[in-house]
Amino acid sequence: MTDLLHWRPFEKSDRPALACFVCTDPESKTWDGQRKTHPRPWEHSVQSAIRSHKPRPARGEHMLLGLDGQGIAAAVAWARDTDRGRALIQLIGIATRYRGRGRSWAKEAIEVAMQVIIDEVRTGDAQHLLVRAHIDHRNAASKRLFAEAGFVHEGDHTQDLGIWVYYTEL
Repeated sequence: MTDLLHWRPFEKSDRPALACFVCTDPESKTWDGQRKTHPRPWEHSVQSAIRSHKPRPARGEHMLLGLDGQGIAAAVAWARDTDRGRALIQLIGIATRYRGRGRSWAKEAIEVAMQVIIDEVRTGDAQHLLVRAHIDHRNAASKRLFAEAGFVHEGDHTQDLGIWVYYTEL
């Protein structure tokens, strides 16, 4: 794994910076005369989730932030049930300043999150690990990224979201 960013856990003091985090372009939805729309609604949805995310560690929710010289460059969040060896990657967002510069930052975000999840699960009694992610069917970049990380498409969660899973014995 490369070290493109400095990764650390979310802290309450990060909320103001997260409220301004931009991972889609345009940053806001635009009015089309009938309703507000966005060309990549899945990205706008992730950006909104990051801006309002309040992980609750006591409930197994975690968020890591990737920092660079300009501040928050990436965020990855997951919920876990380590006793059962399960986790759900809730979101991954990479700042727009890295758009068009390759998938290295998103790849690093998945690698860092997966390593933390695996380490946490190994401290419990679980014999295996199952990690899920729900990915918008239109989001080809995320589907490629998760496939490269060892996830496989298992089926549909909803009409818009596919279920991607990673399974390993510990």
